[in-house]
Amino acid sequence: MRGKKYKIRRGLIIGLANRDGVWAYGEYAPFPPHTEKTLLSFVDGMEILLRERVVDIPLEINSVEDLAETLRAMPDDTFLRFALESALWQLKSREENRDPRLFLADKFLKGFSLNALITELNSHGNQPDAKQLSSAASVYKIKVGQGDLDEEIRHVQKLCHTLPVHKKLRLDANRNWSFEQAEYFLSHMNPDKIEYIEEPLKFQQSLEKLYLYTGIPYAYDETLHNRDFKIPRKRVGLAALIIKPALVGNMARIKKLARAGVEARKKIVFTSAFESGLGLSAIACMASAWGSPATAMGLGTFAFFSQDTLQPPFSAQNMVWQWQEALWARQQLNSAVMVRIK
Repeated sequence: MRGKKYKIRRGLIIGLANRDGVWAYGEYAPFPPHTEKTLLSFVDGMEILLRERVVDIPLEINSVEDLAETLRAMPDDTFLRFALESALWQLKSREENRDPRLFLADKFLKGFSLNALITELNSHGNQPDAKQLSSAASVYKIKVGQGDLDEEIRHVQKLCHTLPVHKKLRLDANRNWSFEQAEYFLSHMNPDKIEYIEEPLKFQQSLEKLYLYTGIPYAYDETLHNRDFKIPRKRVGLAALIIKPALVGNMARIKKLARAGVEARKKIVFTSAFESGLGLSAIACMASAWGSPATAMGLGTFAFFSQDTLQPPFSAQNMVWQWQEALWARQQLNSAVMVRIK
């Protein structure tokens, strides 16, 4: 995560219940570093606000726009908004005993594939093992721009050569390169093996030029976190919008952004910020409602957790997620991984 390794993912689960004892939950998991002490301090500060502005309000919400209005007075924290909106929308769905995706859209995908995440590509020459590459995934994502440029080129070239013909790579540079570095790297890549590269440049003005020089499409990720961003309809080389709900903002904005992307004929890819199964389940519903058909979503991070916040845990069969109503109805929190604070 951001160039550092973590063995433990810490966060908060916020629970909301109605007067009949129906519960629903949302995940608040900002990026580390943070500690149990800082999370507890956050809870103490937020409890009064939650009780004043969320608790005991009538649950008159019928759309994501209603959610935005209900939580209008809450602090401008995208991770918190993701947690609260997830809990409120799930609570509404459980009260009415209906598919939570119907709150988001009238029609949705029955399921979708997931991309696999490759984490080991470093200066020591470590390569993903054969088992990892022979998984059911057809798309693999890997971070670049984190080490020596020539070494990364060699590693990715070897990876492209190792991958079966029908499998492709998604690269993510997190805005780490100058134009010259990005051009140098991408000019050594086979465009047929690269689906797109996310945010390769420190300065976004030259993305079209980079595509014209290299033939490799790019995708917006961090750019979408800017609330004033509007999708350019004629942006050459733009292949996809990478939506991380916990970083983009409220669900009304996410829905609007996804619809604008579809109108501009761009792929809409929902991806995680290393949430546990609770957060992933919410994102999967959004991807089902607003994501692009026949497109791998970035929710394969569930495989990195030895234990999940849910029982049964979030899962995908052969790297394909499908909605299972019976599973949703009986999922509970996993008490083995949680400490009750309030």
